[in-house]
Amino acid sequence: MTPAAALLYLLALAADPAPQVVDGDTIKTAPQGRMRLASIDAPESRGRAHCLSEALLAARAKARLAQLLPGARIEFTGRRDGWNRPLIHLRLADGHTAGEVLVSEGLARAWDGARRDWCH
Repeated sequence: MTPAAALLYLLALAADPAPQVVDGDTIKTAPQGRMRLASIDAPESRGRAHCLSEALLAARAKARLAQLLPGARIEFTGRRDGWNRPLIHLRLADGHTAGEVLVSEGLARAWDGARRDWCH
């Protein structure tokens, strides 16, 4: 991100300081649009779940990310996913990332490049 783009992003973020949680591994901000948490995979939601257990886990992951988001610092990795969304880390006050917390609580998996079934 260029210094000018970073400044525009910060100004826009100041105008709309509340990022929104889309699902367990995606947030949305006014200046940037949708951004994907790097290094994790959360269950699918919004009608894309393959079974009830995945849908329920997706709802829990989304709710937990919403708890972690306030006060988290967005760190851009400089990479993008297959849908051209910026890959980010949400750095928490304790130094951990939101992704690390979601994985440790069983609400997401470490991303290893392969899609895995969430249905049991």
